Amino acid sequence: MQPRLTLILFVACTWPLAVQARETRGALQAVNSGGCLSDRATPGVVGCEGAPVVELQPLPRGEVLIRQAHKDACLYSNHDGRFSWSGCNPSYEDQRWEIVVPGPEGNATALASGGMMLRSVGSKQCLFSNRDGRFGRYACMPGFEDQYWRLVRVEREPEVANTPPTLVGDWLWADGAKTFMRADGSFVMPNDATGTWRFLGGDAFEVRFGDGPPARVHLSPDGESLSGAWARRDGDHPISAHRLHAQAEPPPANAPPALPAPVDCGTGADDPGCRESRDGRFPMPGDAFQGLMGALQGTDSELSKRDMIKSASATNDFTARQFTTMLAIFRSEVTEMEVVKALASHVVDPQRALGYASQLRSSLDREMYVKLLTAPPPQEVHTEHKPETRCPPQPACGLACHFGMAHDANGCGLCACAPDPMAPSKRR
Repeated sequence: MQPRLTLILFVACTWPLAVQARETRGALQAVNSGGCLSDRATPGVVGCEGAPVVELQPLPRGEVLIRQAHKDACLYSNHDGRFSWSGCNPSYEDQRWEIVVPGPEGNATALASGGMMLRSVGSKQCLFSNRDGRFGRYACMPGFEDQYWRLVRVEREPEVANTPPTLVGDWLWADGAKTFMRADGSFVMPNDATGTWRFLGGDAFEVRFGDGPPARVHLSPDGESLSGAWARRDGDHPISAHRLHAQAEPPPANAPPALPAPVDCGTGADDPGCRESRDGRFPMPGDAFQGLMGALQGTDSELSKRDMIKSASATNDFTARQFTTMLAIFRSEVTEMEVVKALASHVVDPQRALGYASQLRSSLDREMYVKLLTAPPPQEVHTEHKPETRCPPQPACGLACHFGMAHDANGCGLCACAPDPMAPSKRR
């Protein structure tokens, strides 16, 4: 029997204020795509029946953690482009999210279905999932339906085994000793010394080196460190260790150079167009684009917005994501198409902007949009340069002769003489 999904509604407020969400749980469903947030290391969406149950755990200032209900894992989005699940720590800014329910400027369809936007405090971007398969983070746009999410409660949650914490792995102790903890409760050291460990319950473990007295230690919430006391005859001695992780091997001498750090064009570090160019021109930098968007959003006149974008394109090119972000602010499709005609040759990766055609209402505009974005770049027109013709000096013409009444093949003037009316006729 398939589990039933129940919609959980939130109280609306005006953009961009965050909303204090009551503590609840369920699968996090995208309004546009209908998929639910997955628990894979690389986040994405899956069918809601197989999606993890998450909790929106409230924090101060109306923020929340997006936390998996059955394990200590929180969704994070960092300004440097990292995006995944990690051990929960409310002090990490990239794990904190704001629940935003826009006002009249929001997407009416998404709001009517109980949708809310999830804005990362760390990356300042909103989570999105589009029915065409796109998923990730993007500059927050209240009009985009694919940036809205809702919690759906799974009536029958999957049973999750209560797996106790473990010490399996390599550990480095404060005195410099190293131990490799095995799953069978034993451990070995580099000098072949051995010992044992066992789980006591909660976060407590007992560690015994050889035949020595046991040490009682506690595992940190993130599973990365141990601390406790070692009972000896002269009293308890503090003991601590931290988990060692395998280090990546250094690249060989002939390895290709590492990829450069992500570049943010103001539309997220995952914008692939940020590193592309067109005829040697790169897209507008992120800070400049954010400033331009701020100016556009603060302007009511559609024509003024159009003129501002045209002025910016005189000295800048744009990524497909920048291009479509600017188009989305127009209410008039006529003005929107004027901007498309002006900017089509200024998009460094136009093939990535083709999907926006589906947002246009007119089939003629959709056809024109695709034609403009796929047109080859304008070619420079080269005219053949003919060498300048130099004519000889003007000759002295005789009586009844005039210069310039005839021309040679190069257009130079010649003497032309009119017939003498007094001359005898040569006709017989």
